[in-house]
Amino acid sequence: MNCPNCGNPMEDGILETESLVSGVKWRKEVTYLSRIGIGGERIYESNMWGIVHIKAERCPNCRLIIHKY
Repeated sequence: MNCPNCGNPMEDGILETESLVSGVKWRKEVTYLSRIGIGGERIYESNMWGIVHIKAERCPNCRLIIHKY
């Protein structure tokens, strides 16, 4: 895949995050409840160690990351 901004080839890779309690969620804004893991649409579950691995592509030039869920 080429970057939609600059046209250069994008790198395949994995985003990694740690969230033992709630996995990865989508939110439109940060709220008090979101700071303690309540609410939001769950996108990915975490594994038994609280790690989430997300396949993605990135453009190091534009600092853009694209992934599909």
